[in-house]
Amino acid sequence: MFLSGNTPIIIFLLQDLQEYMDNSKNGVILFSMGSNLKSADLPTSIKDAILETFSKLKQNVLWKFEAEFPNLPKNVRIMKWLPQSDILGKCLYIIDARFK
Repeated sequence: MFLSGNTPIIIFLLQDLQEYMDNSKNGVILFSMGSNLKSADLPTSIKDAILETFSKLKQNVLWKFEAEFPNLPKNVRIMKWLPQSDILGKCLYIIDARFK
């Protein structure tokens, strides 16, 4: 299905992503810095602090991250691209903590 021209509408999540979310007993947190700030550009100390914090959570975390990252905690999965609208469409709570 296409919205206009060649822009696809994603109706169903990718199968592996859907399974990841379905198998997350304690829920999933979507972490994205948006399109203006790239997670890969953060200083290593900040990335390490974020991962340490995520590792203490009982929820699984999907992190939009533009590069490979070694030694991820078991509950963290990084992806260069995420179908954010489709993921958020399955959420019960959405918190937007953007800095302005």
